[in-house]
Amino acid sequence: MRFAAFLGRRAAYSVFVLLGLSILIFIIARIMPGDPARMAVGARAPQWVVDNLREQMHLTEPL
Repeated sequence: MRFAAFLGRRAAYSVFVLLGLSILIFIIARIMPGDPARMAVGARAPQWVVDNLREQMHLTEPL
């Protein structure tokens, strides 16, 4: 019985940890300066390549 309670607590803690990490990663990704598409293709890539990658990554859509 104690083992089942232990597993239940660990599962509940895991849910909160995963939720917290997801929120933290989302916030960090949103406040980072720069354009993710431009960073992915490099500084010398043509603008049309950057625009296509933005579309593929859905960066042109609102949150």
